Amino acid sequence: MGSQQSVETNASQNASEDDEAEILVEQLSRFSVKESASHIEVASKNKIHVTRWTYDDDGAIDTFDQNGKKMKCIHSGHQSFTGITLSKLGFLFALNTTKKRIEEYGSADGRKVKNFKLDYCNDPQAVDIMPSGELLVVDQERHRVIVYPNNRKSNSKPRAITHSLLREPYDVAATNDGFYVTCAATHCLLKMDLNGEVLWSFGDSGDSSKKFKAPQGVCVDEVGMVYVVDKALNCIYMFNKDGQLKGRITDKGREAMKRPWYISVKDGLMAVLFSHNIVKTYQFV
Repeated sequence: MGSQQSVETNASQNASEDDEAEILVEQLSRFSVKESASHIEVASKNKIHVTRWTYDDDGAIDTFDQNGKKMKCIHSGHQSFTGITLSKLGFLFALNTTKKRIEEYGSADGRKVKNFKLDYCNDPQAVDIMPSGELLVVDQERHRVIVYPNNRKSNSKPRAITHSLLREPYDVAATNDGFYVTCAATHCLLKMDLNGEVLWSFGDSGDSSKKFKAPQGVCVDEVGMVYVVDKALNCIYMFNKDGQLKGRITDKGREAMKRPWYISVKDGLMAVLFSHNIVKTYQFV
């Protein structure tokens, strides 16, 4: 994304009518993906992974370049894929909700390396991986995040993180000291540690200026800035790691951010999956 300083400077110079700082981005591309697209992950400036569900068609993990040209189909079959993430070494972890497992694929050739069976998870919806290797899986129906140990051969068992604010979780994003999770039922963003403690939250207070309506996608960039999609308010917000709202992402061309679902930011590239299976890519101004 460039330096944290450059983005914060830009935010301070642009204020919207309601005094909410604007963080300007410039649209690079817009392209369509197949019906029932579910999650998005930027691997590099010119490689974007998109997963999709299956209803009457095949589910898939597809790879596109920045302009929407399909580069590879990593997997296709009558199975539903939702969450997707990358390890520090570039290995791809995709959440197969039909089989209730995580599938790991090689970074270079896209070949499947192994499967991780999701014991104790009833309704897997999203996945991320901690820098220390633990896998985090959103179990939406049971209102919890399950932590799977980084060594599957160890005696450690998966453990569930719950909280009164952790209701109908949608997406999860790992960071060095914990993780972020969006919660639809409580309309908030939580930052939690692996012991289940809430480090900070946004959206659950009585302050009407600090409210979400339908928070969904969340991601973290290389410098620790946090991006949250509110699909009902048609907004993407940016926070720092301490929970301070830095501003709202705004298209330089003033094109509306209509019905955003999921987001990924890496190497200065922001990719957003919108409703109607549209992907738009942006660079920060």
